[in-house]
Amino acid sequence: MSTLESDGCITYEEGLPFPIVQYPSSWGSFFGFQETEVSPVCYCFCQRKGLEIYLLNEEFGRFGEIPKSLRFQLGETFIDTLQFKDNLCHVCNKVCPNYGYGKTFKGIKFHSIYGHYIHGNKKRLKGNQAFT
Repeated sequence: MSTLESDGCITYEEGLPFPIVQYPSSWGSFFGFQETEVSPVCYCFCQRKGLEIYLLNEEFGRFGEIPKSLRFQLGETFIDTLQFKDNLCHVCNKVCPNYGYGKTFKGIKFHSIYGHYIHGNKKRLKGNQAFT
């Protein structure tokens, strides 16, 4: 299975309801999906919580020069602009991604195939730590 070397890619993948797939970087977690090349990027609803936590804690949390309440408000406003739809991703559709995560965990191939999703799920599970 091919792996991504740096900053993601865009592919066409049959078997997905929105077949244009925007891959995250090789260290990233979240996939974007498009119905056509000109339609907006959507995210699978199953990864919403992980993406929200990532944005609020890691991305908007970096704005240390402004008050914490404003960082949270900016993050929430940005998240409201994202489009989420049910059953868009590889996991929900039981389809293997065209590109793997690239690293095995204790020699297990599953991690090299679904590592992006595993990484995103870890962010969701850390949800209780938002802005603490």
